Amino acid sequence: MTFGRRDRDKPAISQAQQLLNEDSKDEETGTDISSLFPEDEWIYQKPLQCLNISILREYLAHEFNCLQTLLRSLTFDLERIIDDFVFMCFFVGNDFLPHLPSLDIRDGAIDFLIQVYKEILPTMTEYLTSPGGGVNLRNVGAM
Repeated sequence: MTFGRRDRDKPAISQAQQLLNEDSKDEETGTDISSLFPEDEWIYQKPLQCLNISILREYLAHEFNCLQTLLRSLTFDLERIIDDFVFMCFFVGNDFLPHLPSLDIRDGAIDFLIQVYKEILPTMTEYLTSPGGGVNLRNVGAM
């Protein structure tokens, strides 16, 4: 996945965008469906990214697998680690939340948070989040 500005002369077309473009053709006439509904044209021009959640989960399991041997006072629990990962992603912001000033996704903030998490978690007695969505603020402050 690439973040940041792309070259305007060479628009990047994702696999998801290619599928959408193929689906936007009327099979019988070959007419572009987007031309039938001009108010929806922006949908067909917007680049898309496709994310398979199960593959992301596998990547996270692989990334945090090293913690199985490093954790002393905690039992390795992939579900809790994924909860912590989702929580940490809020620090880099989204469409509705600003990012922390020192954490910008374009500057590798997620990789940085993963690295810090892998270094700090073995020294903690609890995960950053509790089951049910609670946050252990003492541990978050230690990060």
